[in-house]
Amino acid sequence: MAIYKALAQAECKYYGKTSMNECIIEKVNGLFKYIHPSDYRNTLIEIANNLTQETDIEIYTDGSVKNIATNEIMMGCAFVISAPIKKSFNCGITDNPSSNKAELMAVILSLMTCPKTANVEIYSDSQWVVNIFDDLNFLTIKDIERSKVNYKVLWLCLFKIIRIYSLKVKITKVKAHSDCDYNKEADKLAKFGAEKNVLIIEDKLLLHNGTVCWRDMPIERNPILMIKGIKDAQFIEEFLMLHRNEVYRQSDLL
Repeated sequence: MAIYKALAQAECKYYGKTSMNECIIEKVNGLFKYIHPSDYRNTLIEIANNLTQETDIEIYTDGSVKNIATNEIMMGCAFVISAPIKKSFNCGITDNPSSNKAELMAVILSLMTCPKTANVEIYSDSQWVVNIFDDLNFLTIKDIERSKVNYKVLWLCLFKIIRIYSLKVKITKVKAHSDCDYNKEADKLAKFGAEKNVLIIEDKLLLHNGTVCWRDMPIERNPILMIKGIKDAQFIEEFLMLHRNEVYRQSDLL
């Protein structure tokens, strides 16, 4: 029952109107004002301003995770616009680290720069991104809200951008580390991005009606499994802090 008691401590937040819907009129002053720090925001705005008159856009995206299974784990993401103009962006990201999140964040940030009604072809080496996108693409926003997909708050953000700005988006699988120069560049930028400052998207942009939060942070994965992981970690910490288990805290004695 402990996991359900912990789940009861989580907040279920409700909003009359999502921040995404408030951004319909002014895209630059709407979406990008939720991006921090300002140097990342300004770079994305500059890219968006260069694309305002374009109708067909080709983008390569990638994500990177370093130092997996350590307390120094880092994530980075990047996108390279290959046509009609050449532009690129990379940054560090944080919270709930995984290669899937890094790949998905790269797609979201790239779509933020696209003008209304644009035809966007995205090339990603993540089969997970391609499959989930295809599964959710024909669902309504309400259906996506009810789904149990991992990183649901991020997928909702992605599809709200697509629907609000009437984007026609296709995501194509490209082989990782292929001979494609743009894919190689995106891969390299994502790895560099992992060592850069972390980009923050304000929760206000991501939250939707019924978002489950833990300590004011949106739970991106399955809520029960994620909180179970938190409780397991707390149990291990309490176990190691017992006086009789002092030997486990001294690596030289192990």
